[in-house]
Amino acid sequence: MDPENDNAARFLVVDAINTPEVIGYYQRNGFEFLFASDEDELIGLRGYNPVEFIENEEPPRCRTRLMFFDLIVLRES
Repeated sequence: MDPENDNAARFLVVDAINTPEVIGYYQRNGFEFLFASDEDELIGLRGYNPVEFIENEEPPRCRTRLMFFDLIVLRES
């Protein structure tokens, strides 16, 4: 972090493949989910309607999950 640098960016956002290995990698490096769950992301971004969900079916899973890293933590360290 250079005080003379006048470029502005606060967040890094990735669309991570939804596998334990990939998600774990990003979490170990400080990334957090933009949405709390797969279902929240499906509702928020893809228009999924949980009312239409059939009771005995497994809920659909996202192929990818949106994750973000707040660059401000680099300034604090």
